[in-house]
Amino acid sequence: MLGLGHSLVGGSVLTGYNNTHAVSFDGSNDFIDTGASFQSTFRGSFSVSFWMKSTANVNNNMFWGTQESGDEDAVFFYTRGATRTISLNIFANNVKTRQEADAATFAAESSGGAGDGGTEGAWFHFVAVYTKGDGSGNGVAVIYKNGSVLASTRYIGPITGDELEAYTNPHEVYIGGRNTNGSIGNPGKAIVDDWALWNVALDADAVSAIYNGGVPIDLLIDSGNYDNSGDLVAYYKLNEGSGTTATDATGGSDGTLTNGPSYVTDIPS
Repeated sequence: MLGLGHSLVGGSVLTGYNNTHAVSFDGSNDFIDTGASFQSTFRGSFSVSFWMKSTANVNNNMFWGTQESGDEDAVFFYTRGATRTISLNIFANNVKTRQEADAATFAAESSGGAGDGGTEGAWFHFVAVYTKGDGSGNGVAVIYKNGSVLASTRYIGPITGDELEAYTNPHEVYIGGRNTNGSIGNPGKAIVDDWALWNVALDADAVSAIYNGGVPIDLLIDSGNYDNSGDLVAYYKLNEGSGTTATDATGGSDGTLTNGPSYVTDIPS
């Protein structure tokens, strides 16, 4: 039997770190401003990992993102429209792509129907992985939920490598909503923990190790099949517990809790 804070992944027992807090967003106008656009990272292959507990089943519940005016350049992750399907969107040079789950998310499964989300109020781990195409070749997006592929084939409007290199959105990434041309848009109603960005496309083994059976690991340390600590661009553990600073554990860009999101002790474990 595994002890508290441990999980068996790929034959290895990984130890969870001392995670004590997450951040709760009320869906009105609060968010975390990361203080960085990560523009150069989004011009290439990248991955974003975070833990999320939805606290309201609402349309267009935005978990993180940034969007320039119109549809010019954007990256954001949310539950789209009335179907509330998990969706990763990338816009570059006025070209759009979207990777999306095939079925309804939290509402459907919490009421006993088929869906890809699970019971409302449970913790989930999501990883969005984007592999840039070469030149005129199309990129590939994959969404993982709880260590397994959630969406890889419902691919709308591919972006070529050349088009992605034209991504020039200068606006900071927000967590808990989307930075829409410098203002909070579609604020999320959820609890978020351990938001991380890499400048590589993580492989499936690394994603599974990060999920770790539902116990977050310290992403600054290579562990088991996770060997991408050196590729981290930003990592917000959201473990401060008080104040308005979200420390970037990589030392790159500390975030700011804006308009009153709160630290809570409800965490994935």
